[in-house]
Amino acid sequence: MLNKIRPISSSDGQKIFLRVPLRWEELTQKQLRYVFTLLSLFPPEEVKAYYIIRMGGLTIGKRSAKGWIVSIRERWWKPRKWLSVSTDSIAELLHQCDWLESYDNLNTRLVSVGGYHAVDTDLHGVSFEDYLNIEGLYQIYLRTKDDKFLQQMAVYLYRDNHGKKALGIKCSEVERFGCFIWWNYVKSNFARCFQNFFKTVNTSVDGDDQIDVMGAVNAQIRALTDGDITKEEVVLKKDCWRALTELDAKAKEAEDFKKKYGK
Repeated sequence: MLNKIRPISSSDGQKIFLRVPLRWEELTQKQLRYVFTLLSLFPPEEVKAYYIIRMGGLTIGKRSAKGWIVSIRERWWKPRKWLSVSTDSIAELLHQCDWLESYDNLNTRLVSVGGYHAVDTDLHGVSFEDYLNIEGLYQIYLRTKDDKFLQQMAVYLYRDNHGKKALGIKCSEVERFGCFIWWNYVKSNFARCFQNFFKTVNTSVDGDDQIDVMGAVNAQIRALTDGDITKEEVVLKKDCWRALTELDAKAKEAEDFKKKYGK
C-alpha cells in the first residue's frame, strides 16, 4: 500500500491525503521513467512539486486568491472533489520527497531499454572488465558532458536475450539519464561496501573533484597479479564484486601496514 503523506488543508478546513510512492523501490517502471524525465528537465524543488501533483492524482485548475483550485478523486468510485488550497500548503509537502534529490538509495533502474534487459541493479554477475569500462566512460562523460558516453555505458549495462552486451542499443535522452543516475547509485553502494578501497573516492553526482579512479584501480590490478601480466585476463574476467572484495582487502592491508610501520 502506498504511503500517505501529510494532508493538504483547503481554505474551508477540508483535508485530503495524497497516496504516493515515497521510496525509489516503490516506483513502477512507468513512474520511474516519469521521475527520470522530471530530473532531466527541472531543478529539485520543481521536480518534487510535479511529482506530488502527478503521483497524488491532483488536477490543478485555475488560480485562486490564495493559491490554486485543485481536484482529487480520493477513491476510484467516488466523484472528484474540488477545493481551494494555498501555494504554501503544497510547498509544505515537498520535504517528504527529499529522497528524489539523492541517488544513494536508488536500488532500482529501467529494466528494459530498446528490447535489451538490464543487468543486476548492484552489478552482481558483471565482470570486473565491464565495470572498469563503464567507470571509464562515466569519467569521460563527467569531463565532456557528451551524451554519447552515456550511450556507450548502456552497452555494458544492458544485455540481449542471450546475455550478450547490448551492442545495438539505442537510448532516448531519458534512458541515457537513467544510466547516469543508476551508475551514481552503483558508485555510492560500492563506496559503502568497499570502504577501504573507495574511501578517497568522491561519489557525488556533479563530478567535481573526481579523482583518478582508473589509475588507482590499475595500480591494484598490478598488485592482484603480482606484476604477472599473464594473470591480468583472469582478474578482468572475475565478477566485479569478487575483484573489488580483493582490492578492498589489499587496501586494508596497505593501510594497516602504514599504521604499523609508518611507511
